[in-house]
Amino acid sequence: MSTERGQGPSYVRIHASNHLRVTSESLKRHLGEGFEIRSLEAMMSSFSGRIYTSSESVEWSLGPRPARTSAS
Repeated sequence: MSTERGQGPSYVRIHASNHLRVTSESLKRHLGEGFEIRSLEAMMSSFSGRIYTSSESVEWSLGPRPARTSAS
């Protein structure tokens, strides 16, 4: 995964090869306690593949959803 930040704090582009999972916990850690994961969907300008959302995470995948393990 790589990130590309535009001028100022308003834009971050994230590149991931096949699968990316962002959790509510990680967003709050980086963006502040007031950030809610449901805000992400409205902010996304575009993505390729499939998106899976829950109250605790958002996942993007180019193929079928990866199998989840109990440690994930």
